[in-house]
Amino acid sequence: MASTDVTPVPDNNRPAETRGRMSRQEIYGRLEEGLEEIRRVGGLPSPLEAEDIWGNIWQQEAHNSTTIEGNTLILREVAVLLREGRAIGISTPFSTVMVGQDASSPTSF
Repeated sequence: MASTDVTPVPDNNRPAETRGRMSRQEIYGRLEEGLEEIRRVGGLPSPLEAEDIWGNIWQQEAHNSTTIEGNTLILREVAVLLREGRAIGISTPFSTVMVGQDASSPTSF
């Protein structure tokens, strides 16, 4: 079957409200729905809480990564290595292994 045999479905078969860009009113409506959902579940964490959450996620990710590679470090040991920016190999600082981490400040998560 050649590609010319395929008949495209015209866009005008869809309801008008689902075609094209959403109106500003629709966008604000969706935003308000999202904000209501956030309020319903208790809101967003404070910046300090968020920093702690992301730090814990980073430590868990590093621990899981080292476990997959065969290391036998416990989570607490991984946390110490991350905090101190200690090396994991001959020339690779542990803090440079994590994507997006600034090697010059291994203690900032």
